Amino acid sequence: MRTVLLIAILLTCLGFRAQGNLQFNQVLLLNNGTTYTVPAGKVWKLEGAVFNSYSITYNNSAKLVLNGTTVEVIPFSFYDGNGTSRAPMTSIFPFWLPGNTTIQPTQAISSVSVIEFNILP
Repeated sequence: MRTVLLIAILLTCLGFRAQGNLQFNQVLLLNNGTTYTVPAGKVWKLEGAVFNSYSITYNNSAKLVLNGTTVEVIPFSFYDGNGTSRAPMTSIFPFWLPGNTTIQPTQAISSVSVIEFNILP
């Protein structure tokens, strides 16, 4: 019985395959105000952002536009009463983007650091 179960598990595991292997291609720096598109056959790993504001407020928050949808890069954990975040607790980094995704750094983001990978069969 154990042998049959072991063979079934082994055959099942061997049947699963990843969609491809990743190969490092280049490092990119995406600048504020420009829209970029992840090339087909590649994935981007967003590693971090450079902020151009010492004090990120509700009105001047750190945002990216992904496929036309605005995304907060650092969601606020609490406010000090003046709308200024004092301790952001989470961020979206690292964040993976598949091919044909558009991205635009906006507002309080000066640039975004990206690692580009080729998808190999």
